[in-house]
Amino acid sequence: MMKLSTPNGKVSEEDILKFESINGFVLPQVYRSFLMNTNGGETEPNLFFISENQGASVLDSFLV
Repeated sequence: MMKLSTPNGKVSEEDILKFESINGFVLPQVYRSFLMNTNGGETEPNLFFISENQGASVLDSFLV
């Protein structure tokens, strides 16, 4: 099972509002919730088996 760690801490509502103001758009509520709970995050483990043809794939982090 994959775990999602949060090495950068959590993002506040204020952080998201500032980002939205600087970039001129509003993030969807579902994504805002994801960011506030995980701040992107890093996967553990980061190596996933895809298929016999494709082999394994590495996922280091979700970018914010």
